[in-house]
Amino acid sequence: MWRSQGRWDAAERLIDATQRVRSYGDFWAHCLVASGSTELAAEAAVSAWDLVAVRALVVAAGGSATDLDGVDTADSGHVLTSNGHVHAAALALVTG
Repeated sequence: MWRSQGRWDAAERLIDATQRVRSYGDFWAHCLVASGSTELAAEAAVSAWDLVAVRALVVAAGGSATDLDGVDTADSGHVLTSNGHVHAAALALVTG
């Protein structure tokens, strides 16, 4: 979806800056962020109903949740969740 959304360059920058890349379903990757098992999860195409609950979990756990443009919303169709410490750096990579 990153390519079809016109965000492939953003995905490459984000991948290049990480040590390990894994792929999970919409909900699970963000739950891993909330649990502290991973630092970051990003999706270029996702529905609001897949995000509302996990955004609340990530934020309640002390993390950050925005869309790929840094806007605090669940209905833009894309998302970036993090432990909070790496959020600004990840957004900088994604927005180029």
